[in-house]
Amino acid sequence: VAGVRPDRAPVAMVYDWESGWALAASSGPKHHGIDLYTQTCVEHFRALRTAGVEVDIVPVDGDFSGYRAVVTPALYLMEQATARRLTAYVEDGGCWVATFLTGYVDGNNLCWCGGFPGPDLREVFGLWNEEIDFLHGDETVRIRPCTEGFGGGMNATEIVERIHSEGAQALAVAGSEFYAGQPVILRNQFGNGSTCYVGARLDEPSLA
Repeated sequence: VAGVRPDRAPVAMVYDWESGWALAASSGPKHHGIDLYTQTCVEHFRALRTAGVEVDIVPVDGDFSGYRAVVTPALYLMEQATARRLTAYVEDGGCWVATFLTGYVDGNNLCWCGGFPGPDLREVFGLWNEEIDFLHGDETVRIRPCTEGFGGGMNATEIVERIHSEGAQALAVAGSEFYAGQPVILRNQFGNGSTCYVGARLDEPSLA
């Protein structure tokens, strides 16, 4: 098999330097000296590879066509053009997996108006992200699955968003804190494809 390699992996994961810089420069979220954006990307990459899934790392302006799924961990900075390209990818039959901190600011690092995730992505994901909760130290929030396939309960650390479904199906809900019972992981059908939103930072066993 020397010299033989697949033309393209089934999954693409976006790594965007500008989104990482914008998140690091934000005046709100504090990350205890870590590069939260890069660490989140690494955690998702590791979970996919542990599951035996080949992953291509692509830029935010890369070609998404032909991938079965596109994963965008913590894509905090979301340009209108990027949102349109990913929306078109979903409409054409792709699966877009996004996480907490998606679509908070524009290219000038200014918050999108009209609710999160922006810009104009609430319909695509079928949800509204009302606010974000940062947990203290070793505090965790139990995540309770609503459907088979997760293999038991999960734990969220550091970040949990307060999500309201606007048509999306809840796959898992928070099991504690003031947002107990509200959805954390949601799936939505849009066009010919689908989206999945993970509104909490899961610990690595849970993410796997």
